[in-house]
Amino acid sequence: GIPGMPDTRLFIVPAAEQPTEYAFVHLPCFRTGRPALFAVADLRVYEVTRARMDFTSAFIGNSFVPDGAVAVLTPCDVALLVLHLMQRLATSTTSKLPLDDYIDALVALPAAENDGQSVSEAFPALEALLRAPHNSTKLQAFLRVRPTGR
Repeated sequence: GIPGMPDTRLFIVPAAEQPTEYAFVHLPCFRTGRPALFAVADLRVYEVTRARMDFTSAFIGNSFVPDGAVAVLTPCDVALLVLHLMQRLATSTTSKLPLDDYIDALVALPAAENDGQSVSEAFPALEALLRAPHNSTKLQAFLRVRPTGR
C-alpha cells in the first residue's frame, strides 16, 4: 500500500493531467508545516485527499474491490509548499538572495521545533521540486527574489 493510505486503489485526477506514474511522498503541509501525503509526477505536485467513508466498494475492470477507498489528487502550486517555511525564514536580507541561496536557506531550516532533522532530511523530495526549472520560475516570482546566480 501507499504510506498513509493503505488499500487505496482508486484515484481521481484532473483529466488534462494524467501522467502514467506517481510517486507518493511526504512534504510539508502548506497549512500546518507538518508532514502530509502528496503525489508527484513529472515534477508536478498534487495534494492527496482521501475520502472518508465507512463502507465503500468498487468495480475496477472485471474485478470487485471490497475496499474501494477513493483519493482525490488536486494540482498544487509548489510555491504553496514553502509558505510555512517562509514565515520562519523571513528576514530583510532574503529578498536580496539569489533563488538557489534562498532554497538552500529554506531546506536548511529545522523541519520542526525540537527536531534534529533539517527540512531537506525530513522531506528529501522537496528540494528537487523547488529547483525544477518550471517550478523555480514561478517560485522566483512568488518569493520576489533575484534570479539564480549558479
